[in-house]
Amino acid sequence: MSNSTRRRTEQQTTMQEYTYICPECTQEISVNDEMRNAILMNGCPVCAATVTRTDFK
Repeated sequence: MSNSTRRRTEQQTTMQEYTYICPECTQEISVNDEMRNAILMNGCPVCAATVTRTDFK
């Protein structure tokens, strides 16, 4: 296994999973760290509502 493959595998196994619940449209989805950060910056992917860290469990 190459070093880059090993790093990707380690990252995949250590990524945190969150449940996101939109405060406006009540959409509930499971997201990883990268998706969580994108939603925090851009808003709900369904309705574009403003999102805060408290919307993730």
